[in-house]
Amino acid sequence: MNEAMNKLRALVEALYSNTTSGALAWAVQAGSDVFFTSIGDRRLDVFVEEGEREEDVWIIIYNRDGDKIESFSDTFFGKARPARTPHDNYYSLMKDLYDAAGRNARGADKIVNELLEELGVEGITEIEDIRF
Repeated sequence: MNEAMNKLRALVEALYSNTTSGALAWAVQAGSDVFFTSIGDRRLDVFVEEGEREEDVWIIIYNRDGDKIESFSDTFFGKARPARTPHDNYYSLMKDLYDAAGRNARGADKIVNELLEELGVEGITEIEDIRF
């Protein structure tokens, strides 16, 4: 793999981990299913479109002037496996990123947490879900 690909792999993995930890705030682009976040004065979009398989997940990076400087889909990574997540491939990682960005942008996790708190219950952990 080349250096540019490895940097983009690291970027996708960092976006995922920072999104699922709540460190990144996403918003929805009006009238679409495109989610975007800003890191410093740069913007990143994530979206899904019909592609080679059923769908491809895309990320577009814009510079501070709003010019598109990079775009790639999960297919760019071929059969490479993510190094820092348990995902089997970049499609599943980028799809999970897209889904997490959407939940973040719409405030879904915050609202579910508030509902659970108001009902006086906690979420189910993975350990509780295992039946022997």
